[in-house]
Amino acid sequence: MKTQWIALPLLLAALAACAGPQAKTADGAKPAASQSPKEAPVMVGTDIIAQVPQADVWALLTDVDNWGAWNSKVTKVSHGAGLNVGADLSYTWEEKSVSATLDDIKEPELFIWKGTRSGSNVRLRWILAARPNQSTLVSLRAELKPNASQTSIANASVEISAWIGALQTALNKKAAELQAAAAEAKAQPRSKKKAHAKAKAGAVPAAVSGTAAPAAASPAAAAK
Repeated sequence: MKTQWIALPLLLAALAACAGPQAKTADGAKPAASQSPKEAPVMVGTDIIAQVPQADVWALLTDVDNWGAWNSKVTKVSHGAGLNVGADLSYTWEEKSVSATLDDIKEPELFIWKGTRSGSNVRLRWILAARPNQSTLVSLRAELKPNASQTSIANASVEISAWIGALQTALNKKAAELQAAAAEAKAQPRSKKKAHAKAKAGAVPAAVSGTAAPAAASPAAAAK
């Protein structure tokens, strides 16, 4: 009887040993639910709502070669292998060269690269979500190491503000262009209708006003 009570704890210990280590994610990290506060990455970011369709925001953001057209901080871009995971997205931020690689991409909602002005191990995570009335929620996050210093966090905040501020200005301009195009398209049918009405009116002979002139008398009638 005593042997049975001793064997049960031993059996439970053996089963626990067979269960193996805790589950991990694909990259070997612990799942977020099992991470302690000290292991969780530091996230810095902000959100904006753009009055522009998701597809237009995505096209602007992923046109890597033309980043400098809307973000004056980016003075040079050189990338290769297209927009594929692992592709080079190296660029120059003001006077500093940044060696970046595309970490993840999912059109038209997720765009992540690793390597920023704030640090080679910092990730920039863009998330786009379509909203009603052809608007888009744009979320930008900088992901830093769990033990990131206050200086690194502050630098990431400054960089985030520069990216999102420049993008918002560009999207406001795009929204104004789309609104102007929509207004012009809406006005065109009315203009064509008026022009058609004027052309139709011009084709009809104008009515003669006043009394009709008396018919000319024949020579015989005039002789009488």
